[in-house]
Parts: sequence; C-alpha cells; structure tokens
Amino acid sequence: MKPGIIIYDGIRHFFLIIPAMMLIAALGLCWLFDFLRYKSYEVISCCLLLLIIVPQIVMMHPYEGSYVNEVTRLVIPEHVENYFEVEYWGLTYKEGVHWLNTYARTDAIVCVPLSPHLIPFYQTRKDIRFGCHKDSDYMMFFTRNYHYLIPHYVTLLTSEPIYTIERYHSDLLYIYEINH
Repeated sequence: MKPGIIIYDGIRHFFLIIPAMMLIAALGLCWLFDFLRYKSYEVISCCLLLLIIVPQIVMMHPYEGSYVNEVTRLVIPEHVENYFEVEYWGLTYKEGVHWLNTYARTDAIVCVPLSPHLIPFYQTRKDIRFGCHKDSDYMMFFTRNYHYLIPHYVTLLTSEPIYTIERYHSDLLYIYEINH
C-alpha cells in the first residue's frame, strides 16, 4: 500500500484466497465448538490450538512469510531454502542493514545482487554505499537459490558468511565479506 513499494512476484494472487481461507477456518472452528459444546471442551481446545500455533509464530517472527509446515520440516529438517524459496520479499534486508549499520567498517561498499531496489526503504549509515563492483567490501543477499548463479561474485566471497539470519534451521539471509 505504500507508494513506490514494489509488487513482489505473485503474492497478489495469494492475497485473493486469504478471505476464503479465513471463512473456511472460521466455519471449521464453529463446527468444532458446536461438536464439543456438550462436552464442555471449548476452552481446552482453544488452549491446545494456541499452544501449538503461538510458539511457531514466535519462532518465525518477523519472518512468518518464510514459514514451512510441519510435514515439510519432518521430511526436510534443515536448510529448506535449498529446496524452496523461503525468503524473497526482502524483509531480511531490514535486519541485514541494521547489522551493517552496527558492524560494517567505515566507508564500506555493500553489493546487493538480489533485489537491490529494496535497500532505499531502510535507513542506512551515511558512509555506507551500495553497489556491485570490484571495490565492494560486503555482499548481502537473501537465500533465493536459483539466483546463486552469479559466478563472478561467488569467487570473491569468504568461505563462511559473517552474518546469517536463520529460522527453523533454514537460512534466510547472508552477509559475506568480499576478499580482495
């Protein structure tokens, strides 16, 4: 809704089904309460639902868009990002920019090869510049694996990221220091 914000991939199609999903969930909950009314388990069932749902929401926050259901996590317990695109909205860039503001060296140049148009939406230190060229000091990107075919940049990266955002044993963002 914010003017100038980028429309992300096909999410507009997903938003169309949210009202229908809410109606189906509400009808199911009403049916459950009617079924359990005579057994007076309504409060217990609500508490059980909350005990199951709330911890998962807390673990994922603020990256609920990267949630993967329990069945998938049983089959792929770690690094789901190697099989699915779990982060590509750029929300992780907010935390990544905060890390850069705190720890990046003075006059750092940061390469953001994936969706660099999102960076201006976040407050950055005055001395940090963004651009992908031979003088870049850091590279920050989210885990959209089919974009990793950036051979020129991959050879410049250190062996391990210096900062990672991770949820449910899956990586959402990397910041690498670039070797010169």
